[in-house]
Formats: sequence, C-alpha cells, structure tokens
Amino acid sequence: MTDNGPAAEALSTLAQATELAETAVSDAADGRAAFRHATELADAFRVAAERVARLRGKAARRTRDQEALTLRALADRIGVSKSRAEQLVKEEAGHG
Repeated sequence: MTDNGPAAEALSTLAQATELAETAVSDAADGRAAFRHATELADAFRVAAERVARLRGKAARRTRDQEALTLRALADRIGVSKSRAEQLVKEEAGHG
C-alpha cells in the first residue's frame, strides 16, 4: 500500500497489535491459557473482518453511486468480477 494517510497508519497499528497478541499467547502460563487467549484473539479478528467487509461494500457502493457506474464498470474499476461487485453492493445494502 502506497497510501501514507490514516489507512496506512491503521494497518501499521493493526500489525503491531497482532504482534503483541501473538506474544501474549506465546507467553501464557500454560497451554489452556494460551488456547483461551488465542480463541479470544480469533473471535476479535472475526468481528473486525466482518466490519471491514462491510466497509469494503460501502466503498464499492459509494464508488458506483458517485461515478454512476454499471455493475460491469464498477467491477472493472475496483478489480473484481461482475458477480463479486454485485455481491459487495448487495451485502452492503443489507447492512446499511
């Protein structure tokens, strides 16, 4: 990513947090505690991934609306298949 703005900063922070979490799991007192911490981490990442997927859909829909694009044109613009572009827009619409 070449962006040096807020998105790049967020990605850097996420990478640092992931490293800290990995260390916490590795340094846990025993296997059960490590497993519990790893499960909590996996759950948190799942929730975060769902939120980011919705943001991605919103960005696709925003691009389509701002540029008055057909689904085919949107797909070309964001580098996905037409069916994936449709899926992104529909998924976002369901959460909007």
